[in-house]
Amino acid sequence: MGDYKGAGVLFVRKLLRERGAKAEARFLDGLEPEERELFMKTTASSWVPVETMTRYQDLAAALLYPGQSSGLRDLGRAMAADHLTGLYQALARLTTVPFLMSQTARLWSTYHRQGRASTRQGEGANHVIFTVEGYPTLPEHFRECLSGYVHGMLELVGARDIRVLRASGASPEAWTWTLFWK
Repeated sequence: MGDYKGAGVLFVRKLLRERGAKAEARFLDGLEPEERELFMKTTASSWVPVETMTRYQDLAAALLYPGQSSGLRDLGRAMAADHLTGLYQALARLTTVPFLMSQTARLWSTYHRQGRASTRQGEGANHVIFTVEGYPTLPEHFRECLSGYVHGMLELVGARDIRVLRASGASPEAWTWTLFWK
């Protein structure tokens, strides 16, 4: 049983299909048979291992953003733009970054079976700290893609000059993302 909701897999699948059959075939060729089967069978309500999702993100980022060191963040930004369209996008424009991030923390358990997310106001008005505790095995590359997702969310709220700083370390008590914007 996995610990990450399948919505992210559906997004990667959609993005690869939009790029065409060659991109999708190259991606699938890079997977082990069991990873390929899970990738093709996953639904939005499925649970997948976060390590497998991270592998999908790594392969997709390399194919979709070749040669870019920010590929995982770019993938995360694209995912946020895709997930927060329509009604959500209209609502996002009417809210603030701190409120949006507090809602993101509240929704963490909808998409993750591990960890607890929270936010707190930073030192300035345009400074928020997003934290995930109790999930020491959250993969580094997943955290990097999440950095892009958060960046993309802030863009939808209308924030400018966004900086998402991700604290790194080996199995800390808490993972943190420090957000600054104008």
